Amino acid sequence: MTSIDNSTTYQGWSDLRTTLRKLIDYERGPATNVWVNIPDTNIVKNIGDHADHQHMAQGVWEAIADLPWINKAFYLDYVTAEMEENMSSAEREIEAGTFAALSMGVAALDHPSPWDRLHRSWLNRHYFRIEPGVGSTSQ
Repeated sequence: MTSIDNSTTYQGWSDLRTTLRKLIDYERGPATNVWVNIPDTNIVKNIGDHADHQHMAQGVWEAIADLPWINKAFYLDYVTAEMEENMSSAEREIEAGTFAALSMGVAALDHPSPWDRLHRSWLNRHYFRIEPGVGSTSQ
């Protein structure tokens, strides 16, 4: 399995999962209050999510399986376009500003901008469930 930019080739799922774990370990450093934000793996709730999103969520889930103290936020993805708006004005402003910055960065690298009607339809909706970590980092 070769990455989209041809920077590496993974020798199977285990190799990719190990790489994800190394990235998570590096990014979390000595932190004791760690969160991962991944698409909800419940496809009954997260209807229409793309297979690549679901596979990456599964990879992260497996990569942290032996770290029960990590907090997890499982968010709903494309299905939220049909759901009721649930963000405050302040939350929408932060979300829109963050997405605008991301869109400009993507466009600056000569990729198509995601600042379109479809992608903006998700800006007022943020549905997720929290699974708090259990135990401590010393386990």
